Amino acid sequence: MKKLFVLSFLFIILTNCEFTSNELAKPTPNNATVKNIRGVYVFLYSSPDAEYQSLGTVENDFIDQIANSRKGEDFWEDLGNIINTSAKNIDVNSLLLYMVDKTKREYSNVDGIVFDDGLKRATAIRFNL
Repeated sequence: MKKLFVLSFLFIILTNCEFTSNELAKPTPNNATVKNIRGVYVFLYSSPDAEYQSLGTVENDFIDQIANSRKGEDFWEDLGNIINTSAKNIDVNSLLLYMVDKTKREYSNVDGIVFDDGLKRATAIRFNL
């Protein structure tokens, strides 16, 4: 009876230790360091663990960008500006900078920006401190 108790005890300890070591080896996906761009924390397909309030949405409207790029009277100059604007949209870093700047203009008290579905629309957030 004593041997059965000792063997059961050892089995429980060994399986428990193995389970614990497997848990420690797994990465923790909910733990990350968030970078900020120009003072605004950027969350891509993620959201902060801290409590926050939504300030509103910001959209990267391509039509607005084209309208803004058409400032000249010359067709060829306007076409060049439109192509340049399109090329900037392809560059993710430029697009993030554009969205952060637009968010800061629309919501001066913004702490972060959350992109849930691509880079076309984001939610401006303020952390509850």
